[in-house]
Parts: sequence; structure tokens; C-alpha cells
Amino acid sequence: MKIITTTYFRDFARYFHFLEDGIVGEFSSDLSFFNVAIYPAAHHYFKSKNIESIYSQKCITSDSNYERLLNEYEGDIIELIGFNSKSFKLYGKNKDEQLKQQAIKYIAYFEPIFIKENFDILISSGDTRLLPSVIIFLAKKYNVKIIYFEQGPFDTTMLDLKGVNCNISFSPSFNRLTQSEKQELEKYRNNYQNNKVEKYWKTDEKNLSIRFNTYLTFLLMYPPKFLSKLLPVDLQIGLDFKSALREKIRGKIKKEFRSKDIIKSEQVSLDDDYIVLFLQVPVDAQFIDNSPNFDSFTEIVKLMSQSIPYGKKLFIREHPFYIGRYDSELYDIVNSNPNIKFANNCSLSDLIINSKLCVVNNSTVGIEALLLKKKVFTLGKSYYTHKGVTFDYNDKLPLDIQLENVIHDEIDSEMVDSFLFEFIFSYLCKGHFQDRYLTYPRKLFNLLERE
Repeated sequence: MKIITTTYFRDFARYFHFLEDGIVGEFSSDLSFFNVAIYPAAHHYFKSKNIESIYSQKCITSDSNYERLLNEYEGDIIELIGFNSKSFKLYGKNKDEQLKQQAIKYIAYFEPIFIKENFDILISSGDTRLLPSVIIFLAKKYNVKIIYFEQGPFDTTMLDLKGVNCNISFSPSFNRLTQSEKQELEKYRNNYQNNKVEKYWKTDEKNLSIRFNTYLTFLLMYPPKFLSKLLPVDLQIGLDFKSALREKIRGKIKKEFRSKDIIKSEQVSLDDDYIVLFLQVPVDAQFIDNSPNFDSFTEIVKLMSQSIPYGKKLFIREHPFYIGRYDSELYDIVNSNPNIKFANNCSLSDLIINSKLCVVNNSTVGIEALLLKKKVFTLGKSYYTHKGVTFDYNDKLPLDIQLENVIHDEIDSEMVDSFLFEFIFSYLCKGHFQDRYLTYPRKLFNLLERE
């Protein structure tokens, strides 16, 4: 069995190394692994363990066949660069031509390898960024079975044959739960926050070589402006080095860098009659690819500010990695409305439990709110939306009317619990890829066994 993998960073490579050891232990047949490391941190990990790995930027070949390949794959190329293209445009940059060239170079390098190696399985980290998208495209073309890997909610893992995020194959049966199943779910509901496990980086010793490759990875993601044209465009996130470094420092001492207005607006009382909106990181597949109704969180906040149900306040929870970093217009909207406040410093679970309604685009907070028996209104697409357990945005109706109706509506709690039980105990895999002590997902064995 020949398996090709794609990994991003050191923690991904560590987990895939663990999976590969587990696969070798499960199967007696001949096995070979072809690891593609997107960033140097992942490549360095594999090499330090004497594991074969190809670093993505060594996969670049001459583009002498550029025009021929572009004509052959033109429609596919536009789709392959889609996520990266949208990411750059969020920062006012158009990198489509460079991304097309990079996509062609990847295809020119990897297509002969797919033909020669005749892979059986691809285990892919996600399905949106350019290099994984190219590998997935070729896997489909050459009938290679694809297993998609993604971190799940509640410190779990998702492995799926169909995709990630809203594209997963999970389809709940909504069978009525037995008494023992109800008790099992209730036990999980009461204890899931106490099941936190130690992460590997707390004990991981970072020598000079590891630190160098981590820094190099950061440099490739956020290159200085004078280097951006010389470095691989698909590895760049959008921010330049100076801006990214400033944001990194700002994140570590965020309280000192927040404006007085933002700090002032965070004085919230959970005794208030409120609905809560949860923001996400804008440059993320969940928002870029799975948010058909809105182009920015500023747009969402603006519409929400005009649609607050009568007698209610709107609390807004920023993503912890993006506090104080959204568009300035978003903060102007919040600070000009006395009925809107930020709620970043209180307990997440308390904020959810005391709310009248949780509004999300497609955040994992949505599934946690369902677990905590709260009504959830979704603005985008997720694995838990449009399945009868959430209230979902209708772009044909005014938002204020929808929110008002949802507050007074009831949801079938038995249906929600059936959905949650099946999702948590049958679909999700135990363990998270960043845990210090990793857990081998039995589901992977089952997926491989079908091969």
C-alpha cells in the first residue's frame, strides 16, 4: 500500500508520523509513505526522525510548459487557487497570476509522480490551500482514495472520505436515544470542559535547529515586502513581516494594546437580556469558503447592529487570536451603539449559557452552544447547519424578523441530543493532534481496511 500525505507544520508532521507508525503496526502488507511538507518546520521534523519527506519548494520545476498546462487545466487552476486568491484580496492584494504559475509548477512536478508511484491513498491536511488542493486534484484524477484530516471540536480529530468543514460526510440518523445513551451524553455535557489534556509543546524541547525552521516558516508565511516577490506566493498568508510581527507581539500583550474604548465596552453583565455574536478569524477557510452570505465580519456586525431584537443587548465575542485586529469600522459600529458591547474576558461557557441566543457564522462555538442546550442561529455553512438542529439565515427575509422569531421559537431538544450523540460518539475520533500523548484513531484503521 502506497500512501501520500500533506502536512503543514511541526505539530502536523509529528501527528502524521504517529499515524504512520500506527498504520505499520496494523497492516502486515508492504507499506510506503510519501510525505509532502508544505512548510520547512514540517520537513525538518520528518528529516530529524529519518523519515522521507519532500519539501514543497523543492517541487518547483521549469515552467517551460506553462502555456500548455494552463490551457489544459485552465478551469481547474481557477478553482485550485480560489482560497489563496480570496485570502490575498482580503488584504487588498491580487496575486492570481503568481498563484496560477505556482499551481502549474506543482502540477508539472507531481503529476509524473502520481503516474509513476500509483498511490493507493492520500491523507490530506485540509482541502483548501493551493498545494493540498493540487494533490487532491491529482488524487481524484488518478483514482487515489482520499482521507481528509482536520481537527475537530472538543479536542478531537475528524477523518473523512468526503471533505472537511461543511463538506464532511456526517449524516445523522436522528434515532431516538435510549436512556443509557441520554445518560452518556449528559455525563459528557457535564464533564467535557474538565477533560483538557496536556499539549505536546509544553514539554517539547526546541533546539536551535527547530527554532530556525520555525522562524523560517514564519518568514515564508509573512515575508518582508522586499522579499515577497522572491518567495513562494502560495505559502504567504497576506500580511507582511512587520505587520505580522506587530500582531504577534500585540496578541501576547493584548490588554496593553487595546484602545480604551474597547476595554470600556467589555464591562458586561451576564444578567443582561442579551444575544451574543461570535466572531472568527477572517483569513480562514471557514469564513472564506463557507460564508456565502457575507464578505466580512464588519458587514455582519453592521447588519446585526441594525437587527437587535427589541429589549435585548448584543454582546460580541472576538476570536481570541484576533482581538483588536478587525477592521476599524467594526469597532466604530460597536462603540457608537450603547446596546452593543464586547464580551472577551468572561467565561465562554457562562457567556453561552446566559444568552438568549448564540449567533455564529459557522464557528465551532456553535456546536458547543448546542451541547450547552442553547439555541443557535447560523449565518454560514457548517457541518451542523441546515440539519434541523439550528436556525439558519435566510437571505430573503429581514434579519431582525428572523432573530425575533428565533428567540420565541422552540427547538426539538431530543433531535439536538440525538444529533450530538451520534456526532460525538460515532463520528469524531478521540484525541487531538497536538496532545502530548497521542491517541491512534481506530476510524483510520477502518477507512484503510476498506482499501
